[in-house]
Amino acid sequence: MTRARRKILAADIGGTNARFALYGADGVGADGAAPGPLQCLWTRTYPTRGFAGFALVAHAAGEDCAAHLRQKDPDAVLHADCAVVAAAGAVRGRRCTLTNAPWDVDLDRDALPGSPRLSALINDFGAQAMACLAPRPDKFEVLQPDSAGPDGAEPGGAIAVLGAGTGCGFCLLAEIPRSLLQTGGTRRLPLPSEGGHASFPLLGGEEARYREFLEARGLPPTPDVVLSGGGLERLHEFLTGDRLPAKDVGELVHRGLAARTEAAFARFYGRAARNWALQVLALGGVVVTGGVVEHTPELVRHPAFLEEFRTSRTYGDLLARLPVHLHLDPAAGLDGAALFGRDLLAAESGA
Repeated sequence: MTRARRKILAADIGGTNARFALYGADGVGADGAAPGPLQCLWTRTYPTRGFAGFALVAHAAGEDCAAHLRQKDPDAVLHADCAVVAAAGAVRGRRCTLTNAPWDVDLDRDALPGSPRLSALINDFGAQAMACLAPRPDKFEVLQPDSAGPDGAEPGGAIAVLGAGTGCGFCLLAEIPRSLLQTGGTRRLPLPSEGGHASFPLLGGEEARYREFLEARGLPPTPDVVLSGGGLERLHEFLTGDRLPAKDVGELVHRGLAARTEAAFARFYGRAARNWALQVLALGGVVVTGGVVEHTPELVRHPAFLEEFRTSRTYGDLLARLPVHLHLDPAAGLDGAALFGRDLLAAESGA
């Protein structure tokens, strides 16, 4: 089969933003050679709540992308070989109801731009996890280095990915031997979780009072409630009495004017990372991502994050040796969706 450029439409749909991009993928064919890197040809971000449904924002994205292509070639027509939509919610087949926005995605109902032959719906943190396989080097920061040798990360070990934005997402990257598929080699499979809606442990006297603070507002402590942008607002209000938007709290953190909030939030984030790493036995390491740390990375650079991450009576030594990375790329969800699409095209062609 001729190795030609394929077009992949990627979408990353969250409670705050709906991001779309068109990628070119070279070398996706059946000759066994590795495909080339993805090239982003166009991208645009829309406010999720500015549209009444996914079909409307997808239509707007298609119109904008086609107009962009016509600027270079008046006869250009938007075409996609494959489309992958990453949505913030539990995916059931080809449908997902968003957890932090009042609409759903249904690929059997909603038209996709570019009339793609192949399409898939995946969890948004499945896409975030896929992006960790090929991160942009300037967006991937070491929080805790790998301990070299047999005590460090295990080749092929599970990688725990987590991050908070409008909500809080979790995903496991597992290595699956391709020999099971009779194609040789190995590949990574993203296994998303809805752990953002599980209970979050609040410990000790002050945290018990914070639990009461949340429950008085009808909010059970979950990672979605505690670690999201809204969680940063609530924690700062509890500690200081000041009710501010998350971006303003983040600005105070940047300026060193919210030390208690910064340390407490870092401790909560470290606890969530530790729990997820132990729950999935993340011998390949941990990656922290999401909008909260993209805007305010100090919240996980703070020493309290790693101190809490390593706190375990039974597995503290193991946790202290695992690599922990910070992924600061707002395009990660799009890149991951496009990588998933490239895998679909390769599988179709028998590569």
